[in-house]
Amino acid sequence: MAARSSHVDTVNERRLRPIYDNLDNGNNKAAIQAADKVLRKQKDLHCAKVLKALALQRTGKSNEAFILAKEVMTSEPQDDSTLQALTICFREMKKPEFIVKVYEYAVKACPNEEMYSHLFMAYVRTGDYKKQQQTAISLYKVAQKNPYYFWGVMSIFMQAYSASDRKLATSMYYPLCLKMVEKMVNDNKIDNEAEISIYIMVLEELGMYEKAMDVLNGDLGKKFITDRNLIPERIAALHKKMEKWAEANSAYRNLVKKSPDNWLFYQHYFESGFKVLDSKLAPEQINCENKFEGDVDSTPETMKAFIKNIFDGHLEMRAPYLAKMELYKITKERNIAPVYDSLLDLLCEYFARFGTKCCCFYDLKTYLDLLNEDEIEPLTQRLLPMLDMGEIHHLKLATNTKQMQQHINWLQICRYLGLHDKLSNDDRLALARDLCKRHVAGLELGTHLLVSDLQFSDDYCVLAAHMLINIWQQTDDSSILLDLCVLLERAKSSSLSNHHIKLLLVRFYCLLGAFGPIPDLYDGMELKHIQQDTVSYQVTRFVQSVGHFTAAQQFYDSTLKFFTSNHKDTSEYIITAYKFGSFQKIPEFIEFRKRVNNSVSFSIVTIEKMLLEIITEAEISGGETLDSIVREMEIDPSKDEICWDDLRDNRDLDVMISWEPKCRQLSDQDKQDSFKQTKGWHRHRNIMLRILAAASKLVSKPNREEQSNNGETQDYGKVMTKLVEELKENFKELETNPVHTREFPVQGPPGTPARAFLDAQHHVVLSNIADAVVGIYELQIEFSESAQKKISDSLQVTLDTFKDSLGRNSKSLLTEDGDKQKLNRYLLPSLVMLSETLTFIILLSGVCFKILKPMKSVQQRKRKKKGSDGKPLPPVFEKFKTYLESLHQVTDDLIQAFEQIKTDLLTFDLCRLNIQGSYKLLEDEDNFVKSLWTELSGSYQDECAEVITVLKARKTYINTLKL
Repeated sequence: MAARSSHVDTVNERRLRPIYDNLDNGNNKAAIQAADKVLRKQKDLHCAKVLKALALQRTGKSNEAFILAKEVMTSEPQDDSTLQALTICFREMKKPEFIVKVYEYAVKACPNEEMYSHLFMAYVRTGDYKKQQQTAISLYKVAQKNPYYFWGVMSIFMQAYSASDRKLATSMYYPLCLKMVEKMVNDNKIDNEAEISIYIMVLEELGMYEKAMDVLNGDLGKKFITDRNLIPERIAALHKKMEKWAEANSAYRNLVKKSPDNWLFYQHYFESGFKVLDSKLAPEQINCENKFEGDVDSTPETMKAFIKNIFDGHLEMRAPYLAKMELYKITKERNIAPVYDSLLDLLCEYFARFGTKCCCFYDLKTYLDLLNEDEIEPLTQRLLPMLDMGEIHHLKLATNTKQMQQHINWLQICRYLGLHDKLSNDDRLALARDLCKRHVAGLELGTHLLVSDLQFSDDYCVLAAHMLINIWQQTDDSSILLDLCVLLERAKSSSLSNHHIKLLLVRFYCLLGAFGPIPDLYDGMELKHIQQDTVSYQVTRFVQSVGHFTAAQQFYDSTLKFFTSNHKDTSEYIITAYKFGSFQKIPEFIEFRKRVNNSVSFSIVTIEKMLLEIITEAEISGGETLDSIVREMEIDPSKDEICWDDLRDNRDLDVMISWEPKCRQLSDQDKQDSFKQTKGWHRHRNIMLRILAAASKLVSKPNREEQSNNGETQDYGKVMTKLVEELKENFKELETNPVHTREFPVQGPPGTPARAFLDAQHHVVLSNIADAVVGIYELQIEFSESAQKKISDSLQVTLDTFKDSLGRNSKSLLTEDGDKQKLNRYLLPSLVMLSETLTFIILLSGVCFKILKPMKSVQQRKRKKKGSDGKPLPPVFEKFKTYLESLHQVTDDLIQAFEQIKTDLLTFDLCRLNIQGSYKLLEDEDNFVKSLWTELSGSYQDECAEVITVLKARKTYINTLKL
């Protein structure tokens, strides 16, 4: 029988091989054909069915794939190949709960070690810690192996870690973990680092630091092999947690002696030393308290002496020099007599030794803040003679990379100390030109660099750009933005991998309302994994607001791929951590998953993608209705799916390099305000989406899912009314709270469109059209004159306000500036915002039409009945008909505005564009001007074409609304 079974397995494997090969090669259609061929011969071959389901899933046929995979699952297969295929299939479907069912069936049929371990990992994917614990215990009973036992311990630990009741965790879960571990310790069964690590983790959670230290210092600690060198660090950290500052200081003192260039050790050393000083213990008491072998430094003088000793033989290390400045800083903050005479001497000493390193400015930045106003000029003058520059073409230029970096560091220090702020715009322009020349000259030193390397002189160009930014901020001259793009494009052509240059270009193109060049710049930065969360905000803010709807869709899709795969990916990391005993990493992975799932960027991209789909696809001729799109998106307007209090700001707001003075650096308060501003605008977009969804439900037939348990349907009229009130409250918050309309430094986060939105009265337009929808829906209950008057007023305000805003934006993209022309960078974003608002108006007007149409039919039938007094139809119908005609004309006017821009771009003479003017920085930049304008004009034309397409579709839709 065994031989026959083996023969069948071999035959099956041979038959399945073509399916596996096609799946591995990405030939999913061929895999489906191969699977069908096998199933014709052997229709009950489960593995072939699952592989077919996997291929269907990868071709986008998710429903068919799920039905087929579920069919195989319910047959309770037991062979490894089918089980593994089902695991992969359900994992790609993002349905880990079905993997659990697969192995629950398998364990019942065959309760062996392998099946139990697969079931345990299935529970890991779903985060069911209680079931993990039970499975691990059962697994340990089947196979007496330590890892399985500690899987159970870790599962209990995670129940404690995730418990909302901290008291329950410390009184039940952690003590149970400790009891289980100590049983293994007493039985002398602990035999590796992973098991000791979880012991230490439990002891720390219970606050049993002394016992944890005893473990590390005892026989169990000797079993640390790979982690052996970290034991002194862990012991020092435990002293710190216990607030035994003398022992902690002594421990970190020893660590500094062993690793004199580890800056983190110095920071802990200073912290613990000054804590001892604060305790005001006498020296003999300190030595009595200190049970750790070694000296304790509890005064600035002893710390100074210790640092002086560190210097012997370690003059090439940065940390000891930084330690001297850090000690000076701490004593100054504590109003203690400084142990060093002059901070200037310390800064100059550091610059003299490390001024040729790119880290120099960033190391000194913290300590530059300690300088008084009268110390700034002397410092820069003392540093100036240290610059060793050669003379080339009568200019003092760097002849090697060390000289160049030293000069760049000096310039960065001067800028941070505010010396550039004292310059006039003419002087700034002269300095920018000088920096550009130095950048070009410095490229000669980088001819040997790889394409992936940054040019040594790139910072000269970025500094020059920052000088121009200062001029632009004072003048708001859009031609400076064009100059900046020319300057940075030139630099990018020599340094293809410099993300600082690319980030600046992304921001300036977005400020110019041109999205065309951005995808290549964004892709060129090769953002990986978590950077899709931390950096994507640089583009998310602008991608849709500049009218490139197709590019926006692609950008949202690529960004969402990271977020949607996050749960699956982190599950695999956690499974690997269990397999290899890296238990301390498991809580970190859980926190990472939670942080990404609650990312504000994730929430924003999700909402914006749905709004974009509604804008571009709803009620388009031959396309889907608003209601069908809402159903497909599974939007429930009665529920706010966003947990606002849980949203996390994962944006890296410091990603753009800045050497601005501290007063213009992005502060912690700025970051908090930016997050609040982002949430405020995001709340508006979310409410608007839900209003569109609720409006669509007013005229659609409910399906089974929308019915409550007792068969009643949701009253979407009440939902709509509530949402309109929420919309108005949010508008009031946006208007009254200055946080929502403030601007941030250019090198910081971009602001939301809230200010432009409010200035153009979009909030008035949307509030009134939403009121009109509610009013028309309520006409079904009461057909009063006052209600009709209110609706008429809302519709009229909607039209009048929108017309006024459109009139203010009926301008030319290129405005006259003497014999030149300037680019009006505000025009296109304003018109795109108007087109989006108009789309919302038209879609909501369509809902109004669908409500009024049957009401009008009822009123007409009443008039035709015998005995009718022949009263005319209520005026609301005629008013709405007139409103639709005006709406049609407004749409035409907006289309014409975009058509005019396209015409102006086609007939424009590049020679008349003020793209460089008095700001021209280098003679050879003319080569980049034409290509820049080609990019900009092409982007503007594409933008106009996409918006016109959407508006024409809306115009066609209005024509179908015949009341």
